[in-house]
Amino acid sequence: MEITLPPKNDLSERIVLQNPHNIVIIGANGAGKSRFGEEIEREYTEQTFRISALNSVCIVPDSPDSPNSIARQFKEAFGEKPASQTQTEFEQLFCLLQYEEFKTLTEYKERLKNEIGVAIPVTKLDRTQIIWEKIFPHSRLLRKPDRLEIISDKCNNPYNALRMSQGERVVFYLIAAALSASSDSILIIEDPEVHLHRSIMSSLWDYIEQERPDCTFVYLTHDIEFATTRTGGIRIWVKSYDADQHSWDYELIENQELFPEEVYLELLGSRKPILFIEGTDSSSIDIKLYPYIFPEYMVKPLGG
Repeated sequence: MEITLPPKNDLSERIVLQNPHNIVIIGANGAGKSRFGEEIEREYTEQTFRISALNSVCIVPDSPDSPNSIARQFKEAFGEKPASQTQTEFEQLFCLLQYEEFKTLTEYKERLKNEIGVAIPVTKLDRTQIIWEKIFPHSRLLRKPDRLEIISDKCNNPYNALRMSQGERVVFYLIAAALSASSDSILIIEDPEVHLHRSIMSSLWDYIEQERPDCTFVYLTHDIEFATTRTGGIRIWVKSYDADQHSWDYELIENQELFPEEVYLELLGSRKPILFIEGTDSSSIDIKLYPYIFPEYMVKPLGG
């Protein structure tokens, strides 16, 4: 898939990316990251699928839904009748997963009448459950006829999955949302680190990307620690947005191991002290170990 980036201030021609699996758009608050993502969405309206962790816990206001969206899928599956009963995208996704589960198992039952040895189909709920339980290895999702329950090593009594903690809910939402996108979609993910603990953030998105190799992931973030976990893709530093010219000042960062020093200075400033260490982002155990020893520091490797 080719993706044409928004206009750049100092270039007359647009930059075209060839088959990127993930694109990390990083920049300070107010630099124009959201508008950058909106411009990509405008260029590829039919292919774009937007995911925001905030929509899993906040009421989503009424707005025209895009052709490739959770809201459109929900409307096509249920029409207008249950709309008043669902207020968040998490609830809509929950209904869609259960709907697909029932529909798939009904079709499977009918096939068994005429075929022998039919394999049990794998649903989106199955795939969501597998990843969710990898992220929360001390908890399990239990299927019930009328609900989904969670049983934990720390709690003997199962509880309704709708009573998940905020972190559990966001992880479930992000997995299910990514699995619900159409084939070959451009997934625009706003603030992919929101509500996620540092210890699970990288592995969660690794699992999700592995499940959707057909899609392109576009992350909009101001969290440089998250940006360093997305290796093998394209990194874009958005510096500013010119509303009059409708163009951006941005830079493609070629080095996959380190960000330029000015990026750290702009994004972090004096808000968090930086601890410089040896090694690299990708090949050193130090970068994985030191953040746990010095959680109050931003750990930055400088090589040998």
